[in-house]
Amino acid sequence: KPLEEMLIDFASVEPDPSGDPATHRVLLIGAHRTEIEKHAQLVGQAGGVLESVESVATALVRLHQATVGLTDRPSLLCHVGASNTVVVVATRDHLATHRNIAWGARRLAQRLVDNIELAGKERDAEFLVRKHGVREALSPDVYAIDPEGDSGTARPVAQLLVPLVDELIHGLHNVTGYVRSHSATVSF
Repeated sequence: KPLEEMLIDFASVEPDPSGDPATHRVLLIGAHRTEIEKHAQLVGQAGGVLESVESVATALVRLHQATVGLTDRPSLLCHVGASNTVVVVATRDHLATHRNIAWGARRLAQRLVDNIELAGKERDAEFLVRKHGVREALSPDVYAIDPEGDSGTARPVAQLLVPLVDELIHGLHNVTGYVRSHSATVSF
């Protein structure tokens, strides 16, 4: 009985693009009851009471709306976690999609640990990722980085990370492709 193990909330209800007034598209957000119960237990152990739970998707939308604002044009919102990336495409009135990509920042540091003899020095790898990795790996001229002033570290670190960053970009491309093909109300 998987549905009995889920907590489900309606994140978005909108008319169907076909124009049939009796048909609607509904976006449901669900979570395993046991996960919510774990969070409630942790809050309770700290002396608190869990009053509500918000999905990462709706939290991203609310944060973006409060800081930058949403428009009628779609915004691609991402939360890159340690092992998972949450991607949301939303407009002012519409949550077009919410996807999880099995890609997280921990993989970047692990790539360095595996390739430049940093076994047991995970903190050093994390420092290198923060200092050189993502910024340089996203650079269009990653293979022409001038290492002057950084003891030659930025270029090799970035080159090791480029394939992983490309995986994330591919995942984001798949999300936008999905939205383009399934949503008549969202136009990039």
